[in-house]
Amino acid sequence: MYSFFSDLLESGHSFEQSELLLKFQYRVINTILLVMAFFTFVFAVLSSLGISPLGTVQTAVNYLLVFSAVLLVHRLRGPKKRYLQSAYLMYAVAFVDFVSALFFVPHDEFRIIWFYLLIFAAYITGGVRAGNIVSIISISVVLASNLFYDLKLSETAIISSLLGLVIATLFFRAHTKKIIDFEQEITSHQEVLAKFNENLAKEVAQKTQELQELNASLENMVSQKVAQITQQERVMISQSRLATMGEMMSMIAHQWRQPLSTTTLMITNARLKSIIAGAEPSECEKILDRISDTMIYLSDTIDDFQTYFKPEKAKEEISLNALIERVGNFIEPRLMMAHVQMHIEQEATEFVETFANELVQVLINITNNAIDALSAKERAERHIWINVHSDEEMIQITIEDNGGGIEEEIIDKVFEPYFSSKSKNGTGLGLYMAKMIIDNHINGTIDVENTAKGARFTVGLPKK
Repeated sequence: MYSFFSDLLESGHSFEQSELLLKFQYRVINTILLVMAFFTFVFAVLSSLGISPLGTVQTAVNYLLVFSAVLLVHRLRGPKKRYLQSAYLMYAVAFVDFVSALFFVPHDEFRIIWFYLLIFAAYITGGVRAGNIVSIISISVVLASNLFYDLKLSETAIISSLLGLVIATLFFRAHTKKIIDFEQEITSHQEVLAKFNENLAKEVAQKTQELQELNASLENMVSQKVAQITQQERVMISQSRLATMGEMMSMIAHQWRQPLSTTTLMITNARLKSIIAGAEPSECEKILDRISDTMIYLSDTIDDFQTYFKPEKAKEEISLNALIERVGNFIEPRLMMAHVQMHIEQEATEFVETFANELVQVLINITNNAIDALSAKERAERHIWINVHSDEEMIQITIEDNGGGIEEEIIDKVFEPYFSSKSKNGTGLGLYMAKMIIDNHINGTIDVENTAKGARFTVGLPKK
């Protein structure tokens, strides 16, 4: 029931927070129209029945007012822009009815009172401007009617009525202005509050976005740091394993050197006795010589391994011939098993001041990768070429194979940590550590490219 009357009085409209005064005015004007239509209709019917006669003219005007009020109630349900038009139409038809009563209902001594209601309705529903207009017109009409027409009212009643209209006008005007000013102040505060809420929402959204971006950045930084720490831990583990292998090689060298030395000495004593006795070298003695040479080779190999796994603290000046010879000694067994031929080409004997063990580690790693690539290919001939050439500032060592090269999709990734093309058999640290050694420790360069034969690694070493 409440919803029905609320919808009726507000003409079915919905109002924003900034339209509180308009909402109030809709309620007032609809209430006035409905009350005016009801009571005017009752007066018109009673007059038609002769119970309370108002005269033919006033009765007809009352019916016209009822009809107009109903039409205005319906019209207010249209667009809101019709509101002021409907309000002015209501003032006009009500004014006509009240003027008609002023002239044609002389027995009603209180008929001027209707103008009070009209002025009040004008101020409330139309504002100060509409109220002023209706007040001036009403007072002027009453005053002019009294001057040029006998209203059947005493002078005291006329003067009292006009004075009352003036006082009512001033009173209604003052209070209406207060109401409008108060509503405007509320609207202004609401707009400020709405703007504040909007700015606050924008600021909250901006801060939320900044916080999300900061969280994403922090997560990214944490992920990068975790990956970096993990990478460093794996490299340290790999280096720790190399150091452990160095210690193991030291223990093996200590355990093996004495038996190797003893065996070599026994062979030498036997050979000396044979020479002193003046005997001709026999086949057995030749075999002993070969065994002695092998023992010496094993001792040298153990020394090489011990030196290879031992970290160096200072640079040393060493010939590239010795470096490449050491590399060859390390990988010779693998070359034989894989049926790979290694070719070494060097323009002249070059000396370089560097960390020899680290450089040997790099060259062995690259050569072993070449052997792995060749072993995976069904080739009748397998070759590795090591070339050394230099200019005024750099010495370049190239290691090339005829294994067909590295796939173009991954060639740019071979120096990245934990990237390996050997599936489960590769750690992905060999070439990464090789690049770290060349770039950061030796201050050189290392690159890879595909040639018509296969893959070519180039290691650049500064002469000074």
